[in-house]
Amino acid sequence: MKCKMSSDRRKRFLKKVAQNMDVSETTISRFETGKNKPTNEKIALFTEICGQTFNFDLDRNLIMDRVYDIYDLYTDLKKEELNKTIQGFFFPT
Repeated sequence: MKCKMSSDRRKRFLKKVAQNMDVSETTISRFETGKNKPTNEKIALFTEICGQTFNFDLDRNLIMDRVYDIYDLYTDLKKEELNKTIQGFFFPT
């Protein structure tokens, strides 16, 4: 669920976040739209600014668990093929 805020308030918020992250407001907007991918450092900084945390290792493991669950339900891939696919996605060579 998205938080509704006035246009002026949103602009002030984005400006403050951009300043704290040492990036432009355009960069923040591109993060939001998916036109630009933030680095892990920027993600960690953004979550800190918002009073949250993000554990990349833990969250990656949770994501992998969900991928396993989905593949178990919706595909006939053998476990070895699935492991290869996931390893290539999360740990490219």
